[in-house]
Amino acid sequence: METRRCLLVDAFATEPLAGNTAGVVPDAAGLDDGQMQAVARELSASETAFLTSGDEADRRIRYFTPTQEVDLCGHATVASHAWLAESGEIDDGTHTLETNVGVVEVTVDEGSVWMTQDDAVVEVVDLDHGRVAEVLGADPATLRDVGADLPLATASTGLGYLVPTSTPSRR
Repeated sequence: METRRCLLVDAFATEPLAGNTAGVVPDAAGLDDGQMQAVARELSASETAFLTSGDEADRRIRYFTPTQEVDLCGHATVASHAWLAESGEIDDGTHTLETNVGVVEVTVDEGSVWMTQDDAVVEVVDLDHGRVAEVLGADPATLRDVGADLPLATASTGLGYLVPTSTPSRR
């Protein structure tokens, strides 16, 4: 039976069982999409990072939730590099990481990990306020009132989020 090291690492914390937990598979070489999805489902963290060698960067990373692949995940990136540094796999300094949204830089400095992302792309979206309110468990009238001044938009540096915005749409 083939085995892999699979870790649960707490990002943004210095104490165990604190922070934001991410799954980390430090050597995912040879795993296919279905196997990565199965590992992510088994670990049941919000995201699991799978590290392999990179063609365009120091490493390649892919992120899976228990149900699907996502293009980018900040806390799993930080958790991965914190573990790599703590285990002696990488030294302090700037490292490059190939993601589904391109190459990002990750800097490790005396136990701290910093991730550089692209500027957010913000795009106003036309959504049914009643449906959004239902999903959020909010009063549709309140959402419409807020939406008059702050229209709904998506903001993304690689993984989009729905946000109210006063920023005009840009690309």
